[in-house]
Amino acid sequence: MRTLAGMGLVTMVAVAHWTLGAFHPWLFVLSLLLSLTVSVMHHNHAHRPLWRMRALNAATDVWFTLFQGHPGYVFQTMHVDNHHRYHNGPDDVTRTDRFRAGNNLWGLLIHPIEFAIAARPHIAARVMASFRNDPRDFACIVAHYALLVGIDVLALVIDWKAALYVVLFPQLAAMFWLLASNYLQHAHARGDSEFDHSRNFLGLINPLFFNIGYHTAHHHSPDVHWSELPAVHASLVSRMSPALNEPSFAWYLIRVFLLSLVARRFRSQPTEPANLDSDS
Repeated sequence: MRTLAGMGLVTMVAVAHWTLGAFHPWLFVLSLLLSLTVSVMHHNHAHRPLWRMRALNAATDVWFTLFQGHPGYVFQTMHVDNHHRYHNGPDDVTRTDRFRAGNNLWGLLIHPIEFAIAARPHIAARVMASFRNDPRDFACIVAHYALLVGIDVLALVIDWKAALYVVLFPQLAAMFWLLASNYLQHAHARGDSEFDHSRNFLGLINPLFFNIGYHTAHHHSPDVHWSELPAVHASLVSRMSPALNEPSFAWYLIRVFLLSLVARRFRSQPTEPANLDSDS
């Protein structure tokens, strides 16, 4: 029900902004904030589909394609089969240190592009395999791309300015959050560790954004519903490095990506081994 409410709010903001016929700064800012909600809900839906009925899940997939700015078929290839298997370790195709080490503002901003570059051949292989072996799945992928491009182009034709601030920029923001979250959750964590491979964010981000902050718990139990992640986190927290449990997402962003530009003491440091992991 909370996911449905979130989807409804995102839709209402977009419709209201379009029908106003003019740029409204507060609605625009709200749509950018809600783009994080879109990415979180899409991620959760990919792991645990919202409905028991296939048709309703297919309809929900269409909604996410339009508001995420990309079809969700890539989750299985890049997220489940790759990221959840290797936890940002050396074999993870989209690991945060693939192109450069560190954890800073430039790394955060460029990571979505680097993620896309690393993922492109694997996504292309996934599409080609679907084309050869599963025509129905391939047709679904093509239909999602066609619908997405068609809606974006139609919006640009009707009102190109409104299309930018109502449709395209929120889609880009949703894609940024989807890809940049990999960097936020794993940069300077330990990809070789069983319990210190992820950074966790506590505080308001969790009630506001579907417990997305409990990332170690999510990796440990990826099929668990998002509402159960706090309990999983509590069962694991004693085995994690305290340095990877951030009390505030907002303060982390300010400290690591802004204050660090002017004060060395705020710069992120690689996580030191703190526990005797089973794999370390």
